[in-house]
Amino acid sequence: ESNHVKLDLGENPVNAIWIWGNQIPKKVKTFQELYGMNAFCIPGTHLIRGIALNTGLDAAPVIAPHSRQAHEIFPKRVDAAIRAFEVYDAVIMHIETIEEIGQTADLQRKCQVIESFDEKVVGRLLDHLQHQGDFRILVATSYSSASDRSVLQKMTVPWVFYGAGISADKSKTFNEKEARSSFFSTYAGYKLLKKTLFRK
Repeated sequence: ESNHVKLDLGENPVNAIWIWGNQIPKKVKTFQELYGMNAFCIPGTHLIRGIALNTGLDAAPVIAPHSRQAHEIFPKRVDAAIRAFEVYDAVIMHIETIEEIGQTADLQRKCQVIESFDEKVVGRLLDHLQHQGDFRILVATSYSSASDRSVLQKMTVPWVFYGAGISADKSKTFNEKEARSSFFSTYAGYKLLKKTLFRK
């Protein structure tokens, strides 16, 4: 019946079904087993929530998945993180909003949402954590995208971590060009996580 409507509208009919994600989850070591800590995940998508649960993390429900309204989702996720810090050793927050806006080739909007993230997420978390004793915070991007084209790029992504026992390197700004020249530019993700969690 659906295909009849599509044909009447001059659209291509459905001719296949893609069954995706029906495998048994792979057994992996839990976050607790790897790092000896209990952690909480605040996911930006259902995929990230599923990964978190599969690694033994407690996870919040997905708040406004794929929403581009940063002013709506940032405060809710930071509130959830602050509550989680009262119970957990570590909190992992994933935000999809900036990634999606970064792929629209809208440079002005991309800059606005990054500035909003800096103020409403990083700023609020730092304000809270600085009154809680020693802490460390890691801010990382998942990939690079060209601002003038809606395409992903294969290049070093910028990240920054700050807190107790961390010394600054020569980097002055948060961007891909600066990331390539950093001493830590070739760090694998799991090594970066360990460096953030432990003073080693």
